[in-house]
Amino acid sequence: MDIDRYKRLVSVISLDGRDINLEMVQEGWAWAYRQYLQRPYASEYIGAEEKARKQKLGLWKQANPEPPWEFRKLQKKSKSKL
Repeated sequence: MDIDRYKRLVSVISLDGRDINLEMVQEGWAWAYRQYLQRPYASEYIGAEEKARKQKLGLWKQANPEPPWEFRKLQKKSKSKL
C-alpha cells in the first residue's frame, strides 16, 4: 500500500481470502495503526480494535499496553544515551 518514512512497507496481508491484519486486530494482537489506515480499512480496523479492547483480548488484557510507536521512541532514546 505504501512505504513509510522509515522505508518500511505498509501492507495488508491476505491469505486464502483472509485479511490477516484484521484478524490480528480482532484477536487483540495488533493495534489499528490510525496514521496509515485508509478507506475502506479505517472504520473496520478501528471498530475491531475497540471490540477487542472491550473484550480484553490479547494485549488488551494488560492494564496499560504500550503502543509500538512509543516503545520504539523509548528504545531510540535509550540508544542515544549510550
